[in-house]
Amino acid sequence: MIKLAVISDIHLGFGEGTERAPDSYDNAKQAFDILIKEEPDIILVLGDIFHEKIPKPEVLGKAIDLFSYVKRELKIKKAVVTKSIKNDKVSTERHEILPVVTIWGTHERRAGDAVNPVQILEKAGLVSTLHAESVLVEVGSDRVGLHGLSGVPDNYARSILSSWNPQLFTDVPNIFMIHQSFKELIRGNDESFLTLGDLPAGFNLYLLGHIHWNTELKHPSFGTPVLVPGSTVKTQLTKYESQKQKGVYIIKLAREKGDVKFLPIKTRPFFYNEISVDKKKPAEVLAEMSNLISKYLKEIYSKKPIIRIKLIGKLSEGSTPADLVFNLLYKEFGDRAILSLDKSDVVSSELEKNSSFLNEIKENKSSIDQIGIRILCKTMKENDIKKVEELLDFLAEGNLEKAREKL
Repeated sequence: MIKLAVISDIHLGFGEGTERAPDSYDNAKQAFDILIKEEPDIILVLGDIFHEKIPKPEVLGKAIDLFSYVKRELKIKKAVVTKSIKNDKVSTERHEILPVVTIWGTHERRAGDAVNPVQILEKAGLVSTLHAESVLVEVGSDRVGLHGLSGVPDNYARSILSSWNPQLFTDVPNIFMIHQSFKELIRGNDESFLTLGDLPAGFNLYLLGHIHWNTELKHPSFGTPVLVPGSTVKTQLTKYESQKQKGVYIIKLAREKGDVKFLPIKTRPFFYNEISVDKKKPAEVLAEMSNLISKYLKEIYSKKPIIRIKLIGKLSEGSTPADLVFNLLYKEFGDRAILSLDKSDVVSSELEKNSSFLNEIKENKSSIDQIGIRILCKTMKENDIKKVEELLDFLAEGNLEKAREKL
């Protein structure tokens, strides 16, 4: 039996320059400490170790410190690659591999031959990387096949996956690792996203990075386990992230059966709520937000909690989103909570009318001159287009006296 540790999306460097800057490092250290205590044979990292493609030197330095610590503290046997397949070339040359095996993510991918930050960690002797590559790894008397596809642009993911077509190793458990968007897991209807059905057949386990909330699924065709560890730091502040624990996996694999255990980590408290603003005045909405924040802050936390409130709906007649000013909320609660207040989905009657007006213009495919005239008519509350046209003609001629007569 072989024991694998799985961690994903630690996003080192997230929140630099803000109160949340320490979170990615603290959470990653805690997660690795949990895994190290389990004494795994191999640690698998599913991409997005870094938050930026070109991290600041300070971030890269902290990452080197972290992975140096992991390498030093791991109590593992020597891991040896006995067979590798890359670009359809098979090698049976035995060589030692660092048993922290990672793919890089979409946040780290760089175009062409540019070196990404995960490859820098590899050059420093701290991780081993896979990209469209399969390796047969031997640890003591146990063996496992690892197959990894690092993050690629969504538009090319399906074709790259198809052309790679990873080959299974015989008589060993085979693990497939990928860092990509999947329709079943990400809201939206982007046709470029992969589906679980695009995953190649025959693997004992599929491990998915990129998705930030922990999920356990079965492959729709094979019934094989699909595990999504999720991120170790809350970066997206979605409802899913407020409902799911952050953590890591320990997986024991044998030829006939296996055992999967999710180990949670402690993270900064995060609360998510949505408030309907339908037919409400801005003052009413702000009072409701204040009461909700006060309710969350009745408890005492070791770290400032994150409180995200998303406003949805249409305000009362005569009110606009601009009337929702959050300054007083930030002033009242900013020393006790990290607030994320979102009014991007709030509309008003006036905005709705303007939106309908612009959509109508778009559908009619009016010329720029026609659009200008219609907008001017609307702004002037003038229904006589002929007068507006005359006004524009007088302005074009420089006849300001006649133009004033039309206003």
